[in-house]
Amino acid sequence: EGEVVRCFYNAGTISKRISRVEKNRRLSFDVVEANIRSENYTTLKDGSFEIEPIGDAQSRITLTTRYERKLHPGFFWEPIERKVIHTLHGHVLEGMRRKAEVPAIKEKPIEPYQPPVDEKPMPRVAANFEP
Repeated sequence: EGEVVRCFYNAGTISKRISRVEKNRRLSFDVVEANIRSENYTTLKDGSFEIEPIGDAQSRITLTTRYERKLHPGFFWEPIERKVIHTLHGHVLEGMRRKAEVPAIKEKPIEPYQPPVDEKPMPRVAANFEP
């Protein structure tokens, strides 16, 4: 607890301070710095990883994050925000899965995360509107 971890994304970096650790069960974090493209329309506040063992060699990890919306009206932006956040969570969790499998598959290079083919990329969102 207290350690600051810097996470790297295609759109920038986020520094997170570990706020709570329950060994093999939960890791919570607070965002201390974000230099990422989404800062104009949303602010990541905090989050957690919940770890649930589902066998001798597997676990289910649930990533939950809390954001502050900067764009309104909420009924319009919420579906877009959910899609963007879901995509980001998929990227993070897939990276964790690949990293966990590295010791067993050392001869294979780890490829960058690619969203499933059936998902269309989200359009960039304009943060400033002219009347």
